[in-house]
Amino acid sequence: MNFWEIIGRNLLGYDIIIFIAMAITVVLLAEAKKANDNLYSVLGEPCVRRKENNLELESTKKLKEASEAEIMEIRLKQDKLYGAFVTLVSVFPLLGMIGTVIALLKLDLSGSDASITNNFFGALTSTFWGAVFGVGFKIADCFLAPLVEDANERYRIGIERRNLDFNSDEKGEKNEAEPDIS
Repeated sequence: MNFWEIIGRNLLGYDIIIFIAMAITVVLLAEAKKANDNLYSVLGEPCVRRKENNLELESTKKLKEASEAEIMEIRLKQDKLYGAFVTLVSVFPLLGMIGTVIALLKLDLSGSDASITNNFFGALTSTFWGAVFGVGFKIADCFLAPLVEDANERYRIGIERRNLDFNSDEKGEKNEAEPDIS
């Protein structure tokens, strides 16, 4: 049996589970990125302006218009999707090892050397796919993780900005409790 026959046969066996997990992970990655973009669009860029010798936080229009509950819901959705993505990424090597163990348990050592060799190579395809997808998605996580962390920090700053704006609007004046950085 040649290399491509072994790959094809195993794709119809246990390896299909790894490919289904890969498809789910791609969807989670895309949805987590979309939720992250949505959170960024509401929070906007951190906006700090200098007034005399003090710095003032200034809310963006979208941040002022959105309710705190809406913003929290967007952040929670991002965090849930990202958490599911990271969890599934860590499962790929384990799926590969399970597939290999299952295939090795089925190995018939009473057959010919060629048969044993082909079945042994077939057992390793699960490990191969688990490692390939695990590494690939870990690389994708290197790009997504900083965005999620930044969005969560912007969320914290945005809520502080909203509270400052709300307090200053309630009093009819700007909050003068800002430290002097001159």
